[in-house]
Amino acid sequence: MRDDAKRRQRLRAFVQSQAVDELPARAHPDSHLLDDWVLYGPKDARIERLVRRLALDHGLRVADIEDFIVATLEQLSADYSDDG
Repeated sequence: MRDDAKRRQRLRAFVQSQAVDELPARAHPDSHLLDDWVLYGPKDARIERLVRRLALDHGLRVADIEDFIVATLEQLSADYSDDG
């Protein structure tokens, strides 16, 4: 299977998993970027550079960096939920 076909298959599986998890479908100006995120990662190259620097220069494991990112985003989401 070609890389493009694999990417489309993974994206389709991801979209289906979100429907199963009953996440609300919303119109958003960045919908295409959010859909591509699972396949291509963040568009901002600074994120990749920072992760690489933390891993290679400071010895952090990528899983630990991802855990930090998730915890930070969860806190941000909770902060927005508390405001609403």
